[in-house]
Amino acid sequence: MADLRSKLVAARNALGEAIEAMDKEGVKALGRTKARTDLATRQEHEHDFEQFWQAYDCPKARKVDKSKCLDLYARYCKDGARPEHIRAALDAGLGYNPDKQYRMAPLRWLRMQLWNDSQGKPIKDRSQVDLEEYLSKHGIKDNGL
Repeated sequence: MADLRSKLVAARNALGEAIEAMDKEGVKALGRTKARTDLATRQEHEHDFEQFWQAYDCPKARKVDKSKCLDLYARYCKDGARPEHIRAALDAGLGYNPDKQYRMAPLRWLRMQLWNDSQGKPIKDRSQVDLEEYLSKHGIKDNGL
């Protein structure tokens, strides 16, 4: 029993040392290697992001995680998204619910990349699509239900 206990203690210590070594190398434990956007990229896009943040109109309780939003915004801009397209989509209401109280949080809006909306229409326009047109477009037969 004592032998088993000493083996468990040794294994726990070895695991702890391995995790510490990974943390020193900048790798998070359990293989989660979500790299934070580098400081230069954040600073480069901070002004555009501040304009986005001020323009995003949603309930105050949902307007949280500003730092995470800045990271995403900067990463998307670094990967080719243009700040003027993001702002134009926001101004046009892409991904917006017309009722302010039901609008999603800016972090979710950014994660979903709604400025790339393929239909190019605000949600309020898409939600009024004629049901028969939708059914026929997708080859669904109306059984009169």
